[in-house]
Amino acid sequence: MKKKILVLFMMALCATSVFAFDLSAGLDVDYSMQLRNINISRSGGFLVQDFKLTSNTFYHLMGVRAFFDAKYIRVSLGANFSLNGSTTKLDSEGTLIGLSAVLPTSEGNDPNPFIGYVNLSLLGKYPFRVGRSKIYPLVGFDLAFNIIDKYNGNDTSTNKKYLHKYYFVAGFGSDIRITRKLYLSPTAVFGINMKKSENYETIESFVSGVGGKYTDNTMLVNVGIGLGYKF
Repeated sequence: MKKKILVLFMMALCATSVFAFDLSAGLDVDYSMQLRNINISRSGGFLVQDFKLTSNTFYHLMGVRAFFDAKYIRVSLGANFSLNGSTTKLDSEGTLIGLSAVLPTSEGNDPNPFIGYVNLSLLGKYPFRVGRSKIYPLVGFDLAFNIIDKYNGNDTSTNKKYLHKYYFVAGFGSDIRITRKLYLSPTAVFGINMKKSENYETIESFVSGVGGKYTDNTMLVNVGIGLGYKF
């Protein structure tokens, strides 16, 4: 995994050299909310005619990244780690022999999970000048390579490749000038994981086999603030 990260990082740095006429670098601190949304539903049947179960699991992560900016390309490399375990919310509803039923929402916090990632972000951007500052849309990829996945201090998986997240992201950023060389760089992006979970195909096949539908998606909201230096 380390070799893959190094190769991707070097490729990104080579790409930035194409736009080196406006090169800058810096550090930022970011917060991420990672949401795993699972839906299981089924329509029809003799007793249970309609059924839907929704599970939302939230992780909150803090991290630090070094970033390199070359006008139309922004590359960052860093790491982030979860805070306060995870929170899971369950909602379910169904129709039993013509009678509708909505079960009480269940929500709880589990302090035992602890996860961590090495993050490599490759984003394209198109800046617009607004006075002394710049604003720009962002679109690209945020690759999260899992390095820690523990529960109550113990490893939970022997095959970490299924724990990596490959997000397609889009959002906005800004460069707010402080001095001729220094600037603040706030960013905000939303992402969808393009990689399926380890048992997705098995569960999806089983649920489909009994006439149901199954979805399992992981989403990301990331906001950060950085301090950059123009070369």
